[in-house]
Amino acid sequence: MHPVAHLLTIAFTAPLLANAQCVLPADFKPPANVSVAVALHKDLSYTVERQIQVPVGQFQVWVNSVALDSLLRGTKDIPRVVGTVEFGGISFPSVGARRYVCLADGNSAVEQVVAFKENSYFAYKVFAYTLPQAQAVEYGYGEFFMTPEGNATQLRWRYSFSLKKDCFPGSWGALGRFLFRTTFLNTKYASFMNSAIETIKSEAESAHREGNQR
Repeated sequence: MHPVAHLLTIAFTAPLLANAQCVLPADFKPPANVSVAVALHKDLSYTVERQIQVPVGQFQVWVNSVALDSLLRGTKDIPRVVGTVEFGGISFPSVGARRYVCLADGNSAVEQVVAFKENSYFAYKVFAYTLPQAQAVEYGYGEFFMTPEGNATQLRWRYSFSLKKDCFPGSWGALGRFLFRTTFLNTKYASFMNSAIETIKSEAESAHREGNQR
């Protein structure tokens, strides 16, 4: 959610990040940064969790090295990712690294690394959405919590939204957040996250098995 390339040597095969379907527009201007207010996340967040049969060190290397478009395949309500392009001169997964994310419907967003702790935690924010339906969103904030469970990884993925205060539904305060949560976050976006984490689990375990057979 939210996931990036590591500088570690991977223990099993993973696709490269490069994707010919995604290029920076000729008139692209890096968007202004947005501040993250973590206290707001308690109100507009959704969490999914799975146990993945891959050791945590190998899993983190894989999930942050695999092409984002192979994991975020979209749903009928949320467009799939078709590619990413890094910009800004800071390499992933360093804090502050940015990349331009291309969506299948022609829209885009910007992802930025917020925190990285090896084999345990990764956080990122997504902002500068061009999707019409996301114009009321100030930013999204994704967190991967990875806990070792023997030779497996317990993965918890939490995604939170901050709404702009000067337009609906954010301008409606608590009622607006309730409407956003019930009509989008806990429904359409929940389906997207559950689909994505199932893909992550399936692809990670498959790549791990193939790597062990080499």
